[in-house]
Amino acid sequence: MKARFWLRATDSVIVLCFCATALRLGYTHLGLGAKLAAPTPDVSEARQLIEPGELLGPLNGAPSDHLRSIVLVVSTSCPACNESVGFYRQLATERTAANAVLNVVSPEPSERIANWLKANLIASDHIIQVTRPLELGLLEAPMVILSDSLGVVTDVLSRQLSSDQEQSLLDRVRDASQTPLNNSSNVRVIGDEELNSLRTRKHVTAIDIRSRDDFDKEHKRDFINIPHDELTTRARAEFQVHDTIVVDVSRGTTHEGISAARDLRFQGFSSVFAYRH
Repeated sequence: MKARFWLRATDSVIVLCFCATALRLGYTHLGLGAKLAAPTPDVSEARQLIEPGELLGPLNGAPSDHLRSIVLVVSTSCPACNESVGFYRQLATERTAANAVLNVVSPEPSERIANWLKANLIASDHIIQVTRPLELGLLEAPMVILSDSLGVVTDVLSRQLSSDQEQSLLDRVRDASQTPLNNSSNVRVIGDEELNSLRTRKHVTAIDIRSRDDFDKEHKRDFINIPHDELTTRARAEFQVHDTIVVDVSRGTTHEGISAARDLRFQGFSSVFAYRH
C-alpha cells in the first residue's frame, strides 16, 4: 500500500508508526484477523485524526526535558509491522545521535511487545500499552506521526510506508543529529496536576493568549487574557524575570502558545511553562 496523505508543518524528529490493517469503531482487526485488546468506545469518545499542531500526550510516554522522541506504534499481528522491523531497528540505532528516546506504543500487553522487540533486535526506552486508540486520534492505520522535542505533532503520514518514505524519515533523523537542541528555549508542557502543584508552592501567572472575544466567550478560571500580539510588550512591563508564567496552549492555540512561551524564554523569563488541559 502507498501513503494516503502527508500533512507537513515543520521539521521534526519524533516518528510514530501505527501499523495495522484496519481500525474501526468497536473491535479492531490487525493483519489476518488478530484483534486489538481495546474495549469498544462510545461514538462520543471517538475524535478526529491526530493532526499537526496537537500534542502527542500519552503517546509521548515519559518525556524527558531537552530530548526528542521516536514513538513506534505496532502490533505483533500486523504484517506491515513485521515487514518493517529492519526500518524500526535502524530508527532505534539512530536515536542516540539524534538526542531522542524510543517509545513503543501498542494495544497489546507490554510483555508480548517486549518479547517481539527482543526477537527482532529492536532496542527501546519505553513500552506504552494503549487501550483506547480512538481517543488518541489513531483513526487511520498504519500511520507515521512526527513531533518536535516538545511533543508537538508536525507531520502525519497515513498508510504503509514505501522504501523511499522510510529512507526519507531515516534521513530526517540523521539530519537532526547534526542540529543540537536549544535548551535555553525549551518549554515543558504541563497539565492540571502539575499546574495545581506549582500553585501550592509559588505565585503563578497563567495566561490565555487568544483574542479578547474568544476569551470572553469561554476561559479557564484564574487565567488572564493577554493576546499573543501584545504579550512581548506587556510581559516586559508587567512581569519580573523570575516570575512563574504558564501559557495556555489548549483550545486550538498549540503552535501559537508554544511560540509565545518560547518568546518569553528568549526574553529572559526563566520559569515558563506551557499548559494543556
